[in-house]
Amino acid sequence: MKTARIGGGGIAGMAAAGALAAEGWDVHVYESRTAITDEGGAIVLFENMHRALERLGALDGAIANGDPKTRFSYRDHANRPHVASNANPMGGRYVYASRHEVHRALMDAAVSRGVTVHLGTRAVAADPDGSLTLDSGAEVRGDLVVAADGVGSALRDHDTIRPTVAWLGHYGIRVGIDAELSVAQPGEFWELWNGPLRLGFGRLGGRKSAAYLSAPIDGFTADASSMDVDVWLRSFPDQREVVEAIAEQVPSVAPFSKVTCDRWQAGRLAVIGDAAHGMPPHRGQGAAMAVLDAVHLGAVLGREGVRFGGTGLQSGSDVSRALEAWESEVRPIVDRTQRVAVSFCRMQDSWPQAAINARPWAFRRLIRRRALDLSLLPPVAA
Repeated sequence: MKTARIGGGGIAGMAAAGALAAEGWDVHVYESRTAITDEGGAIVLFENMHRALERLGALDGAIANGDPKTRFSYRDHANRPHVASNANPMGGRYVYASRHEVHRALMDAAVSRGVTVHLGTRAVAADPDGSLTLDSGAEVRGDLVVAADGVGSALRDHDTIRPTVAWLGHYGIRVGIDAELSVAQPGEFWELWNGPLRLGFGRLGGRKSAAYLSAPIDGFTADASSMDVDVWLRSFPDQREVVEAIAEQVPSVAPFSKVTCDRWQAGRLAVIGDAAHGMPPHRGQGAAMAVLDAVHLGAVLGREGVRFGGTGLQSGSDVSRALEAWESEVRPIVDRTQRVAVSFCRMQDSWPQAAINARPWAFRRLIRRRALDLSLLPPVAA
């Protein structure tokens, strides 16, 4: 049985674990946290994420307490629509779900396929020869190692990978709210822009809601440690309930970055998710691209194994060739998605005030030109 060792047990790592286990690999995941706790916030599951989660056997758990959205209000401060009234900006299925429940569903699906998860164990280095070094000093080896340890990855630092992390001068907050927001009914999703500030919110299932906001430093304290509540209340006076609900959580502020790597693979090492291509959340595709990486990694390794007479990949060079094929097939989709996410981020924080009335038109035009690429995710057979 082929072995895989994964550093990082977030959404990307758990998705990769499940995808590889489904292809018959023996998989161990090393996660620094001692428990998978709810860190708050929600995630939009578009059609591509639905198809990927279906393949991993995690969809039902991910959306059990989510809220399917059928009415959409993407607007600016003057009530000008960014998309046609009530139009789904991406098409297909659209569910707003707890990020924690998506993560938990991926973990449960992976464990059900025999994956072993080591909590409280951090992978601190990875080598293309197929080894992970743990924080204890121990070394574990596999036919494949996967770096899935996020934007600040310690596992991708190799001359062949050559990562670059560019801070975008933009910050964000996401929170879960243990109440039903009165300004958002079930089935509704709101995203409002005012100058460089963006505020989004909607109901979840289970009498809960979620919200997010993002802005350059204008929307935060000078040290970017917390939101400037007064600025948000002035910018969105009709959404006092939402702004105050966010502030009550005393949320942490996350800087937005763009991660690029010369390569996503070297030898037996694959780099996936935010570690390979972190992006701002403006298109709601960061997690979806991480899961796409994982699903297609499993598919390519399974496909390449069949080429070797059904006996599986026979050597490190076989794994390396399979990883090269994986990157060549999935990277164009992810790179294009990342470029669009950065474009939306720049449209938010750098649009000239003198031309602000034209921004909704530009938003609609960019949305129409950038539909989801589902070419690697055909529908799951019933």
